[in-house]
Amino acid sequence: MEAKSKNPYLRRLDSEMVKIVQEIQSGLLTIRGACIKYGLCRGTLKLFITKHSIRTFDGGQSNQLLLSMNEEQLNKALNKRIQELTKDLEYAKLKIIGL
Repeated sequence: MEAKSKNPYLRRLDSEMVKIVQEIQSGLLTIRGACIKYGLCRGTLKLFITKHSIRTFDGGQSNQLLLSMNEEQLNKALNKRIQELTKDLEYAKLKIIGL
């Protein structure tokens, strides 16, 4: 896979970054794969993922993205979301026990 851009200091539009983050969250790409595909720095991408997650606190994905997926991709995205929620629940339980 060849990088889309070799210029790591290129300023990306928020809409483009949101699209990349949605691809990662849906399970279509890994963070490393997105960095290679779009020519991004991993730190920059992780920072934007964090900022985007805070903005969309509910963790929901856009319906447009879900409708554009085939059944296999949808199942993969839903399974990933289940794993994330399970992990968050376990963390919350540990935090409660610690308090």
